[in-house]
Amino acid sequence: KCVEIDVHEAAGNIIVKHGYTATASILFADVIEAISKYSEKHPGHYPIIISLEVHLEPLMREKMAEILLEHFN
Repeated sequence: KCVEIDVHEAAGNIIVKHGYTATASILFADVIEAISKYSEKHPGHYPIIISLEVHLEPLMREKMAEILLEHFN
């Protein structure tokens, strides 16, 4: 399973959005939490590959890494 996530910053938050579409953005932490919970409930569905398209400044990238480590460490 492969999930591609387009990561952006908006108003100091790390968000996931699909550019130039009518979809709403959601928090990156919520997306990662959902993937983490799914993988815990369905361990036979491994591996889950997460492909990140990152559009963040270095400081926000550190924050993004902290979120990933919190859920997948």
